[in-house]
Amino acid sequence: MRTISELLTILRDNAGVYDNQIYDGLCWEAYEIFENNIISHDELETLYEYIKENMPYYTSEYVCEWALREYGWPSGEWLPRLEWLNEHIELTKN
Repeated sequence: MRTISELLTILRDNAGVYDNQIYDGLCWEAYEIFENNIISHDELETLYEYIKENMPYYTSEYVCEWALREYGWPSGEWLPRLEWLNEHIELTKN
């Protein structure tokens, strides 16, 4: 299995980003790259775990209570996710 740094790099490089917007969250993007046979199921689970344990807590008066527990970034915004991915790719390099 690849390292978390490698998996985060794959996620960053394969996320569905259009006009600096992302359709859904990083977990959905991780699932999409799994569905496209880029990563294994074990690697998908590793990404899920890492993202859930390390994502920031985002709050907004415009987001309902259930969504606050689901999203670490403002909905649809790629740049905060990209910055987080780049930071964590560096933090997890061996």
